Amino acid sequence: MFCLGDCVDRGSIGLEILYEVLATPNITLLKGNHEDFIEQMGKYTLTLDDPHFIYSTNLGSLWLSNGAENTIDDFLSLTKAEQLKLIQKLRELPIEHTYTSESGNVIHLSHAGKNWRGRNIQKKQRNGLIINSLIWDRDHIYCKDWDGRDNEYCIHGHTPIQYLHHFLPGMVDWPETRFEIFKYCEGHKIDIDLGSMDTYTTCLLDLDTLEPIYFKDRTQPIED
Repeated sequence: MFCLGDCVDRGSIGLEILYEVLATPNITLLKGNHEDFIEQMGKYTLTLDDPHFIYSTNLGSLWLSNGAENTIDDFLSLTKAEQLKLIQKLRELPIEHTYTSESGNVIHLSHAGKNWRGRNIQKKQRNGLIINSLIWDRDHIYCKDWDGRDNEYCIHGHTPIQYLHHFLPGMVDWPETRFEIFKYCEGHKIDIDLGSMDTYTTCLLDLDTLEPIYFKDRTQPIED
């Protein structure tokens, strides 16, 4: 099983989920931008005399604006040794994986996605953070024509499908209450981010058939 990242933030038990995923032997966690926040911001807090000063910094405000209030509190409640150990684990996470299916399809997995052969992959500085495009960027979403091989696919998260109409006007016309994976770029790219923090819906995608299995919290009042 591959998890495409973002186990933390926008919830009350993100760090608990992260530790559980890291401890599960049959799950490979690919780093998402929210895990990257912990790694980069955690290293920064360790340099502060008072780590709670992070709340008043521009970088701290950026992290908080991404739903990190509980994550920051839980991270700062760890001992420095525990913080360092977690940061090291996150530093070692892979950022992409290539899977060959039973039928010979080559499937590129990453948090944010990429163009064929990764032509958009780069690192840069933004708002004081080191930005790796496979973790952070959405530039490749604007690529509507697939120029790769017929048996290659890109599967990613990072961009909730409810927001794709901003990036692909005219291509996404379903209502915001339709929570399904989105296949685009001639079917060779698949966005599996269902915005679970708002939709209470998630899925597993079978990498051999590319068919989703959906899971929904039926206790939540979401219309579909």
